[in-house]
Amino acid sequence: MKSLFLAFLLPLSAFAQQIEVPVVFPDYEFNILYRNYQNKVYFGSINGVTDYEVKVEGGTLTKQSDYYILTATDRSLSLVFLDKTSGDTLLVKNYRCKVLPDLQVYLGSATDGEKGDKSARAFSISYPPDVYLKMPDFKVVSWEMEYNGMVIKGTGSELTTEALLKIKEVKSGENVVYIVTFNGPDGVIRKRATNILY
Repeated sequence: MKSLFLAFLLPLSAFAQQIEVPVVFPDYEFNILYRNYQNKVYFGSINGVTDYEVKVEGGTLTKQSDYYILTATDRSLSLVFLDKTSGDTLLVKNYRCKVLPDLQVYLGSATDGEKGDKSARAFSISYPPDVYLKMPDFKVVSWEMEYNGMVIKGTGSELTTEALLKIKEVKSGENVVYIVTFNGPDGVIRKRATNILY
């Protein structure tokens, strides 16, 4: 029986010898799922069998139009594929489930507690590098810069000229706090602070 393969950000040619794919997670790498994250899942054939039932242990599976939403709710999750005709188990795939870390605010390539580059001018929002997820689209709405009792505000993802000039005055070893408001693909407005060392 062929193993369960996941297709992620790798090019299709990487799976040239793995034609039949029972299940595809477009956003994932490896056999790790994140709890309460809604995974978009497509099902294919298993050794030529397409008429099968999928049972989930440790999560939920919800049918959409041409795909499913799989949500892990426990520390582990199992997908059990059953042949509808014979009732035989075609495949069992187990996943480790982790807590999804908080989003991080980056100014250039620096995030909270890291040394910043005074020439960096744009904010971005991302999960930590060890999170194996295709990054959702986060839009920076506004930001605040706090330094030496002064507050500078702006909209969008880029620092204003006023803010960039103030950053040039920051001495080596000093911190600047940035509070960034952003909008996620779910439409929820969030706010995160990041402390950049110069």
